[in-house]
Amino acid sequence: MSGRSITIATIAQCIRYGHRITAYCLNLDCRHSQELDLHALAERLGPDHSTLHKHLAPLLRCKACGGKRVQLTVHPDPRPAWKTAEERGGA
Repeated sequence: MSGRSITIATIAQCIRYGHRITAYCLNLDCRHSQELDLHALAERLGPDHSTLHKHLAPLLRCKACGGKRVQLTVHPDPRPAWKTAEERGGA
């Protein structure tokens, strides 16, 4: 490991470093989950929009039940963090 660290604070950074965000509905009768389309979110909210829960979660609703209570989980790219999506040949 290189010892370098990166900070992922925006939608653009999640896209750049290959991170994924999954939203989980907290309605006990629903429990729907879905990976967020980060490119669509960047278009709608702007690429520099924060990925912090307090900034992103209030803007989301469950597609299954319409609930507003969601939990977000960021999934880091398992590949080396020092390579961007472009360097890996991705988008």
